[in-house]
Amino acid sequence: MTITTKKSSDQYAAIILAAGQGRRLRPLTNNLPKCLIEVCGRPILNWQLSALEQNKIKNITIVVGFRNDLIRKYALRNFPGLNLKFVHNPKHATTNTLYSLALAAETDFGNYNILQLNGDVVFNPKIIAMLLKNGREQSCIAANYKKCGKEEIKILLNDNGAIAALNKKVSPKKTVGEAIGINKFSAAFWKSMSKNLLSLKNNFPNEYFEYAVEKTIAEGGKLIPHNISRLDGIEIDFEKDLRLARKVFTSLV
Repeated sequence: MTITTKKSSDQYAAIILAAGQGRRLRPLTNNLPKCLIEVCGRPILNWQLSALEQNKIKNITIVVGFRNDLIRKYALRNFPGLNLKFVHNPKHATTNTLYSLALAAETDFGNYNILQLNGDVVFNPKIIAMLLKNGREQSCIAANYKKCGKEEIKILLNDNGAIAALNKKVSPKKTVGEAIGINKFSAAFWKSMSKNLLSLKNNFPNEYFEYAVEKTIAEGGKLIPHNISRLDGIEIDFEKDLRLARKVFTSLV
């Protein structure tokens, strides 16, 4: 499948990773995918698709898995103005985000720049606008500059201020903060990263996709952090995250 456009160099496409069940949020996710959990009366997926739509990004691929029927039905019914495509991860119960993103990478996005979102992040739509202002050729990630623990995907910078490492193993003492799961990849960076995703897919199905990001950086790709700490963005892994999001985002409903 190939996405085409008359002005493809000026366009963005989005990929949302929403295949997982969210076991750490059980029993809420016993029969409901994490992306459909409500925050202030709106499913997480609604926050994401609305933010993309507000920023005029209409070509959106959603990687689905657990209860994919519910995700498809909700997205198609509530966002008829978006060009939605769905990629199914049949191994969602036994794989991680690298495998899911690799499935999306099997699509030829042409010269589109890619916005990639983890399906469990609730955020202020202004974060998307901030990333887009970096320009089409610049790859960057939304970074929350803060003190980190063991669980977060942490950011290690090189001497030039670009990202040198992006994983959970980075020492909390050396990191500038965490990646919240909203990333913008230039068309060139995405093409290189796609090759790495596909080459790693079968041997590292349980890795986070950041493993492929790091490989792309090692091959010369440049990725910079964009500090969004003054805006709200929360990745919901645990019930405490959900409680916080429901408190923080009340004012944005």
